[in-house]
Amino acid sequence: MEAADIGNVHLNAPTNEKIVITCGLELGVQHEGRLAKIVRAQCGLKGSGQEWRSCLAKVLLDDEDLGFRMCKADNDVWYRPALKPDGTECYECILVYTDDILDIGHHDFALCYS
Repeated sequence: MEAADIGNVHLNAPTNEKIVITCGLELGVQHEGRLAKIVRAQCGLKGSGQEWRSCLAKVLLDDEDLGFRMCKADNDVWYRPALKPDGTECYECILVYTDDILDIGHHDFALCYS
């Protein structure tokens, strides 16, 4: 089992909202007062949480090497069939809550660190 917290989670997802800002001094004197279009989801925007979830779902569903499927009962539970080293069939699961991820499965760390 492994757990992770994804930092700056919203900055990983593109946004569908059309947002334009006026740049301030924090972006440099040469950009101050210019208009900028926001292309990534930002914390606090109406659809940012959904944009991040859609981005993660696209990666987990579209990557054939990963092979994860979404649970029908809970869209934030992902699973895929796996085999333990002794040949026993099992499932590996990823549980997602906002920006926290829990990976549950059989992991042979000796293979990872050798």
